[in-house]
Amino acid sequence: MMSAFVFGTIGIASSYWLGSFYFRLTPSVIFLSILVSNVAGFVALLSTLTLERQDWARRYYMNRSITTWSVLSGFYFAILFICIPELRSFHVIGGMFLPLLFSTGFMIPLFGVAQDRIIGRAQRKAQEKARAQQRDTLQHSV
Repeated sequence: MMSAFVFGTIGIASSYWLGSFYFRLTPSVIFLSILVSNVAGFVALLSTLTLERQDWARRYYMNRSITTWSVLSGFYFAILFICIPELRSFHVIGGMFLPLLFSTGFMIPLFGVAQDRIIGRAQRKAQEKARAQQRDTLQHSV
């Protein structure tokens, strides 16, 4: 968890440095880029994990690591490009990609909490289903 905060801090600092001095972006665009990068990473990760649980997606699209990473990257860049028009230039996104990616370190602890809740809910549903099947089996045997 400490490394997430270290990388997040490095990502924010390098995003501001590169964005303001090299790409001449305004501080508001840089701040918005960092914020959208974190939101895009969070949404992309949750969306990809949701797709992996679908049989059809796992069978046809996400059956290899490279396709899973492609789907995750597609979600991430789509959100980034839709929300921040200044990043649509290949030159700008090429230079800002790693700093923005590092800044998503602040999203990792939040994702852990969300993932724990998602898994907990799935486990509770599975337990309820197992109990219901057990009750049905007991009722039919009596």
